Amino acid sequence: MVKAYLRYVPGRTFGVVASTGANLVADVTGRLAIAPALQDVIVWDCKKAEPVTTWRDDENKAEVTCIARTRQGNHFAVGYNDGSIRVWTMRSSTTPQVIFRGHKGAVTALAFDPAGTTLASGSADTEIVLWDIVGEAGKARLKGHKDQITSLVFVPSGAALQQRAESLDVDRKHDRQLHRHLADLPPAHLLSASKDTTVKAWDLATNACVETVVTHRSEVWAMAVTHMWQDPPEMLTLVSAGEEIKVHKVNAVHLDQILSTTTTVTTDAQPPSSSADGDVAMLDEPTRAITFHGDLKKVSSQRAVSLRFSACHRYLVAACVDTQVQVFKVLSPDEASSKLARRRKRRREKGAAATADGAAAEDVVLTPADEISAVFVALAGAKVRSLDVCPPPPGAPTVVGKGKKGPQFHFMASLANNSIETFAVSDEAVQKQHAVEMPGHRGDIRAVTLSQDDELAASAGTNLVKVWNVRTGTCIRSMESGYSLSVAFVPGGKYLLVGTKSGQLQIFSIATSSLVETIDAHEGAIWSIYLTPDKTGFVTGSADKQVKFWDFALIKEEGNRLTAIHTRTLKLSDEVLSVVISPNQQLLAVSLLDATVKVFHYDSLKFSLSLYGHKLPVLCMDISSDNTLIVTGSADKNLKVWGLDFGDCHRSLFAHSDSIMAVKFVWGTHYVFSCSKDRSIKYWDMDKFENITTLQGHLSEVWALAVAKHGSFILSGSHDRSLRVWEKTDEQLFLVEEREREMDEAADETLLEAANDAADGADDVAQATAESLKAGERILEALELAKDERERIAEHKLSGEPFTPNIILQAMNMPDPETYVLSTIEKIRSADLEAALLVIPFSWIPLLLELANHWAEREWNLAVTCRVLFFLLKVHHHQITASRALRPSLVNLQAHVHKALERQRDVIGRNMAAFRYLKREKELLSTTTF
Repeated sequence: MVKAYLRYVPGRTFGVVASTGANLVADVTGRLAIAPALQDVIVWDCKKAEPVTTWRDDENKAEVTCIARTRQGNHFAVGYNDGSIRVWTMRSSTTPQVIFRGHKGAVTALAFDPAGTTLASGSADTEIVLWDIVGEAGKARLKGHKDQITSLVFVPSGAALQQRAESLDVDRKHDRQLHRHLADLPPAHLLSASKDTTVKAWDLATNACVETVVTHRSEVWAMAVTHMWQDPPEMLTLVSAGEEIKVHKVNAVHLDQILSTTTTVTTDAQPPSSSADGDVAMLDEPTRAITFHGDLKKVSSQRAVSLRFSACHRYLVAACVDTQVQVFKVLSPDEASSKLARRRKRRREKGAAATADGAAAEDVVLTPADEISAVFVALAGAKVRSLDVCPPPPGAPTVVGKGKKGPQFHFMASLANNSIETFAVSDEAVQKQHAVEMPGHRGDIRAVTLSQDDELAASAGTNLVKVWNVRTGTCIRSMESGYSLSVAFVPGGKYLLVGTKSGQLQIFSIATSSLVETIDAHEGAIWSIYLTPDKTGFVTGSADKQVKFWDFALIKEEGNRLTAIHTRTLKLSDEVLSVVISPNQQLLAVSLLDATVKVFHYDSLKFSLSLYGHKLPVLCMDISSDNTLIVTGSADKNLKVWGLDFGDCHRSLFAHSDSIMAVKFVWGTHYVFSCSKDRSIKYWDMDKFENITTLQGHLSEVWALAVAKHGSFILSGSHDRSLRVWEKTDEQLFLVEEREREMDEAADETLLEAANDAADGADDVAQATAESLKAGERILEALELAKDERERIAEHKLSGEPFTPNIILQAMNMPDPETYVLSTIEKIRSADLEAALLVIPFSWIPLLLELANHWAEREWNLAVTCRVLFFLLKVHHHQITASRALRPSLVNLQAHVHKALERQRDVIGRNMAAFRYLKREKELLSTTTF
């Protein structure tokens, strides 16, 4: 009989405040922080330091790499390491609104247009893709950069800026307060920055690169744009390149006129004035739209990773790779002119003019330092990973300046030590307001353990020990310690034992969250702490080549305070890496740096067995509950199973692709869990020496592992600072099926790679995915059924016999095969439809065109019908136009589609006219004459 096992699935993940792989974004209220948390996104209430919700897609296994918010604040785009993009809302926590897949590399830059209907994404694959959020499909692919895209910004046209400026009564003394009037202008261009040292301007109407800035000598990491009320309208573009912030002026009107005065390069010919990457011809310097304005000096010598303007564009915040965040004030044109006049006056007073009339003093021109002045420097608690400026709360006044009381604006920063800090900027200083630190470790997690009742978990890491509620994932205690390497709960669950790198043994009280006692236990690092089965003491193994035995004791003079009394010492020939005691408390196993394991009798400490065979030191081991087996995990990537009767090696397994850091038996069984630096956790049956399954989820080395008493769940701690719970389910798992599933996944990955490699060089936005391949197979199955059913219908019409529809059509209540095929296509996710249609061979295209003609004639779901039809005509244009047999179908399609679209246009026109009439009526009713 085939043996069945129970499957473990990912459960709760906690311990991560903000991972360093992506940027942080503030919500539209300025109160919540949307922070990356490895594969998930956590929404934090910064004031309460509590999570509000978590955006998690169970199908996703890739790390979050980029986050962007719409101007309205109702949608958030999240980019992932596998090139996918998910659009979330505040109300959704498990199901994204739409999923886009169009990149081969990690998504590194995202930007919404002001209306929130178009999303631009840049990737490590050097390409930019424009997405239609409403249509849930790709619009265009922009190629030209030679390295990773780092920043994207939509900018309006010069004509729109000029028209808006003329329609407003603008006071140039306070023009920065009126920036909100430009926020809703439709974009005409896209600015992109890249690590290839260039900044490119793209025309969104033609999807062509109209200008390239090549003046930078180092990688461009961040970019921000602000508008200047000039005539003609101008924009200031600030770029982080190396140690400086480069400032460029963008003439919006010239940017609009570039395409009319230049010729874009085609693939057939390369004019001498054009670039090889398809950019438009370079303009003469006087007519270039983007010109270098100067350098903006900052305090830090490190590069800036984030550049953000405040909501009113009165302030600029620059976060550097180090702990410094510098705040600049953007001066109004009058303030900048006054500053320039003072500089010219000082030049004349110093006698620097070359002539008596002071002409040389007039050569002093406006520089970025005259327009943007540094005011404050804030110091964060650790290196800054990203920064975002909080929008003003809804209903708050947008007027800024000295007359405003309280903070001018707030910003929040995600730090490299897994924390979030918020700052308030006032006229006088920058002050830190809140910090989200409690729910996470500042460094990697080196050890984890569970309490006797499996309700609490303790994790030890760099200078911190934390106690967690396993059910809720909340941190209930956080205590400062030394560099912790091992941890254990004292029986009763009221105290914690912590072994440090310095050799100190620390005892913490969980109730008071305080350090009770520090014992200088060893002269080297304490690598292992193991409680005795009788719960009266524990043993410690250290790098000082000693194993020490300790008993618990209470000091009555100090209110029954717990302490540990050293009873005896076992000295060994090499450094001790791990110790374990058999459940019957008869044997003590000690692993040494010489790659051997020594087994001693616990009571007399007499030598019993020597287990040798590993090529590298044994880092972890465990003994089964029946005292018959010991499993050792080594840096040589092998698991070895030994018998404790004679010390014979039952089996050696090549278990992982890197060092094995922890192994644990499930109580009452011979099932074993092992974790490794290869980021995986494996589940083993040591009776059959079979790998049952592999648990993937951690994004970095897995350092520690703890198993609940009877294997109801396991807890793992990793270098990615996360604690993950893996829960046992009632779902049965069979080894044969598990191996088949793994083979299918490997085959799917190979198929996807082949499909995407075949599409290299194409401008199609859609990328093949497992979902799109399955969707294409469903369409093929529906077409096969429709073909057979139509043939059967034709045969029965000739014979005159009563017709019985296909049983599938009857079960789904479909009246005819045409409806069934359309229903199958409608059920496909909109973002995967085009990729699914690419799977269909051309031999099935004539039938699909006939069905599309049937749908168009009856006006069934005209949007889907036209989308399928136009995509097929685009992809198979040459084959369709060369086929005479398809001409009648195309003629019918033209007539039916044209007629249906005209009718749709008339309906939409009538509806729009009705809406305009209702709007006018409402305006008339709401207008009162005094």
